[in-house]
Amino acid sequence: MYRINLQSIIRKLRSSGQAESFYSCCLRGQAAILTLLLAIFIVSCEESGVVGGAFVEDQTEITKSVLYTGPVQAFNDPGYTGRLRALAVGAYDDPLFGEVRALGYMKPSISQEDVENLFTNDEFELRLVFDSTVYGDPESPASFNIYRTMETWRGNEMRYGNEIQFNDQSLVGEFTVNSPTDTIVVQLSSSFRNQYRTFLESQASDRDGIYRESTFGLVIVPEPGVNQILHAKMRPESEENDSNLQYVRFRVTREALDDEGQPTGDTEFLYQPAIDWGSSVVRTPPSSQPLGISVHNTLEQFIEIEPDLDPDDVSSRNFSTAELVLHLNRDVMDLSLPEGHIRPEVDTAILYQIPSAERKSDWIFSRSPVSVAEYNEDQGSFRFDVSNYLTNVLFGSIPPGNFYVTVESQSGILYSSHIYDDNAGEALRPKFVITAAQ
Repeated sequence: MYRINLQSIIRKLRSSGQAESFYSCCLRGQAAILTLLLAIFIVSCEESGVVGGAFVEDQTEITKSVLYTGPVQAFNDPGYTGRLRALAVGAYDDPLFGEVRALGYMKPSISQEDVENLFTNDEFELRLVFDSTVYGDPESPASFNIYRTMETWRGNEMRYGNEIQFNDQSLVGEFTVNSPTDTIVVQLSSSFRNQYRTFLESQASDRDGIYRESTFGLVIVPEPGVNQILHAKMRPESEENDSNLQYVRFRVTREALDDEGQPTGDTEFLYQPAIDWGSSVVRTPPSSQPLGISVHNTLEQFIEIEPDLDPDDVSSRNFSTAELVLHLNRDVMDLSLPEGHIRPEVDTAILYQIPSAERKSDWIFSRSPVSVAEYNEDQGSFRFDVSNYLTNVLFGSIPPGNFYVTVESQSGILYSSHIYDDNAGEALRPKFVITAAQ
């Protein structure tokens, strides 16, 4: 079927004398059609407006309901401290969170191909690299002593609060941090070097096993008066020749030799990573605590919440979101810190639901959380999405276990916060906020 060409038809009618009458007829017909279409369009618009307006303005109402949680209390189950990405060393008397003392343990590797032996004149050193995160007074001088450990230890078994025995009568090394710095090289004693050399050059078939089970290692101990905690940057050895200087490394410093074994006058540096490490963090709580619960990412103390959500208390099953809201005691956090002192800033809180039979610190260390909340500066709160949990409550499949809340991850950097509990006023106590359509 071909498309009708109206312009061609009109030209033919004009040539035959019928054009004017036909043209007028066409105009009248087109006007009638346009009038009809306009009427239909107006009616359609009026119908759509009535339907849409009635749904938005008259029939649907968005509501927010508040339900308070069950009991909220502190829970204690110190987490793992070993083989994390940071190693805490130092001491700080925090007016809000108590006096903290952190000792750092390390054991050098014996596996790098570059370091197969030690010569008599070689120096054995510890090259410390610090994260920029400082806890305490960063301008105060901080002096440390290094001692030899006196018992077998393994980093992946160490927890906060544990302390490994060491010999404080035999100094291995010492150093002082006078201002914020990222790198310090400490010369270790010749006796420590010689003990290390025995393991390094051993020809025993089970050399590595003997070394791991030995008491050999060192500990960094803050001297009295230290008022800051530093965080050394750690990473396990990643290859046979690992000299990544962004992390803590043990260093062998020796005189460089040419191919014929003659001194060149230059200095050669060879590196060994730490094969194992861990912190011992011991906290003495303050004599009194303000309203709320102190929360530490070390899991020395965190929050346990009984959800206590009753389906009959939920006004509508047609909800869109459900949030668990916890408020930070910002005033006490800010006012308790002396001028110029620093606490690592807490940006996130983490929510877990853990069955009663499970060890809480193990679950937190190895499992995924229910929700992670960013701190909302304007509202002064952490808001966790618990929509899936509410769905389970409403439809009869309530997962077992209470809620547990901690802050930041277990990275080795020390984070603490103070959160209001169920003794706070209605505006600040833990609550569920449910958004629904009525």
